[in-house]
Amino acid sequence: MIALDEASLIAGWFELLKRHARPRSDRGWATLRAAILRRDAYTCQLCGQSRETGAALHVDHILPVSLAGENHPDNLRTLCHTCNLARASNPFREFVE
Repeated sequence: MIALDEASLIAGWFELLKRHARPRSDRGWATLRAAILRRDAYTCQLCGQSRETGAALHVDHILPVSLAGENHPDNLRTLCHTCNLARASNPFREFVE
């Protein structure tokens, strides 16, 4: 049996995350972000707030990058600031309610 200490497990976990995280170029991300906002009509996909109502909008990863989510349009959506912050505390809440 192989004995692993906590530091080795943490180092292995971070290495796994680095391999799955996709670096994004600033220009590429800005272009993708603009496309997602346009696709979603500048409207929060959870509560319906929009830029016309003064909502600050974010582009959210449905499956977080930290859990191997990718910067693919199918994994991105527009959320308002309030919904994005609420979701950050429990990214899977919407799937179990």
